[in-house]
Amino acid sequence: MKPTKTLSNDLLTGIVFGKHEYNVNLTFDNVIRFFNLIDPNYLTERRVLAAFFLLVPEAQLDAGRLTQKQIYRLLSELIAYINWSPYSVADSDHVDITGEPLPIHNNPKYYDFEKDAMAIYASFKQVYNVDLWDERGKLHWVKFQALLFGLPENCQFSQIITIRQREITPPPANDRDANLEYTRQLALKRRFALKTSLLERLQALDNKRKEEGEWLKPMEQ
Repeated sequence: MKPTKTLSNDLLTGIVFGKHEYNVNLTFDNVIRFFNLIDPNYLTERRVLAAFFLLVPEAQLDAGRLTQKQIYRLLSELIAYINWSPYSVADSDHVDITGEPLPIHNNPKYYDFEKDAMAIYASFKQVYNVDLWDERGKLHWVKFQALLFGLPENCQFSQIITIRQREITPPPANDRDANLEYTRQLALKRRFALKTSLLERLQALDNKRKEEGEWLKPMEQ
């Protein structure tokens, strides 16, 4: 499966493994659930398998035939598709989930689909008149990703991103107005501060594979 997203290609709705073809659930809300399952703070063998079956529920019928190593290979292909971007210069691992380039060193996190859910909803409604609650189970991840990437600077979600990205430094102690603004900006950054990034979640899943630990052994029959 080549991880490309272009208008000349159909959206990914299935994957083929051997002689079997499985439908894939890549609606935006299901992909967000997937990211929650691969949170590195709680990453376990059970959660990795649950994440795969969340995207490919039909594969549960063949769970006894697939090894966990095979499951990871399929999962890796799906992750590559979900995270693929045409704007990466050298390595798709160095773009965020919307396709924006990230610094290679000390990658920051600027958004979270859970904490920013209300801002994302409001921004989609404001800009596109799209009700994301009504689109659950329908709107494909790629379409959602494109719309999220295209949000303008004047919407709530983009403004929150700007606050997180903005670098602030303490002003001179005798500059009262500057110190008031610094305090305000610092309070905003603390209010909207986030923790683990989606990029780190994907990297943690890849690191789990590279460890070649217990979860790569064949599944029990």
